[in-house]
Amino acid sequence: MGVPDDDAVVELVELVILAISEDEGLCDWFRALGKLPHNLRENAILQITSSMAESDEDPELIRAVGRLQHPEFHQIVARTLEDLSNEQ
Repeated sequence: MGVPDDDAVVELVELVILAISEDEGLCDWFRALGKLPHNLRENAILQITSSMAESDEDPELIRAVGRLQHPEFHQIVARTLEDLSNEQ
């Protein structure tokens, strides 16, 4: 996976945040993901994206969730979700 351009990153962040913020189970999964070491986080992301693909989930959502393997992308999503929860 190459590094996407800025517009693609924004779209992927929005897609992941929307999915996580609307599903309590995904929100719990994402919080737990942030507590894992990088190698275990990568494994968890590979497992969920494989499961999503087998369930014929939206390919763009699978791609977006897969980007969480990148520490910078994960941090962006985590900070944005935290900011959103502080606004509520």
